Amino acid sequence: MGANAGAPNDKEMQTNIIKDTLNCLVEFDHFGQGKALPYEYKHT
Repeated sequence: MGANAGAPNDKEMQTNIIKDTLNCLVEFDHFGQGKALPYEYKHT
């Protein structure tokens, strides 16, 4: 669970993750809902 907000120093990815997360808060209508976001960070 290391980089929950995206790859280090990748401001575009981090901003998109935060925006998508906030949109989920607006869209969800009950406790416990989840959604897989289309971001993947692979540490090399």
